[in-house]
Amino acid sequence: MAYINNIYVFVQSEKINKGVEVSSHPVERGLEISDNVKRNPLTLSLEGAIVGKNAKVQISALTQMMNGGNLISYSGVNILKDCIIESFETGYTNQITGGCSFTMTLREIRIANSAYTPTKTSSKTKKPTQNGTQQVQKKRVNVYHTVKKGDTLWSIAVQYYGDGSRFNEIYYANKSRIPRIAVLNVGTALYIP
Repeated sequence: MAYINNIYVFVQSEKINKGVEVSSHPVERGLEISDNVKRNPLTLSLEGAIVGKNAKVQISALTQMMNGGNLISYSGVNILKDCIIESFETGYTNQITGGCSFTMTLREIRIANSAYTPTKTSSKTKKPTQNGTQQVQKKRVNVYHTVKKGDTLWSIAVQYYGDGSRFNEIYYANKSRIPRIAVLNVGTALYIP
């Protein structure tokens, strides 16, 4: 059982690929000199099935997410957020009725924030006001949620963010307080990032 955004898929296997790039420079004798190690993005290979009366709709939605380069969150045995669907392959056999088997590769990505800030016009003077290049952050007061009976990470994410698929943010910020992703102990104070 796994979720890609809000879409349920049956996953039989997950394979995570972790790696690094090492720069090296030749020398006259001995081993090459290495001076930099950089982590490669994680890739997660999935195999499973999409079944049920909504299978065609789910396949279409996953295909649109892949083609549109949409950011997705994956929650299964592994949890991966800020990733894209790099490949999605479906197979149809007589063993799966009303659905299909699939293989999929998810790739972790990082989105750069734009340094450009557009010029704003003041509503009173109608003169453009220039935004500076210095980024100022508002001081944020830490927010905590005390777990009540029936709370889930999904429901808490809906309460604070208006989007249940952002439950991973709460999970990662509170890994030490949550024994398993599906188990929340009543009375636990969870930090809301």
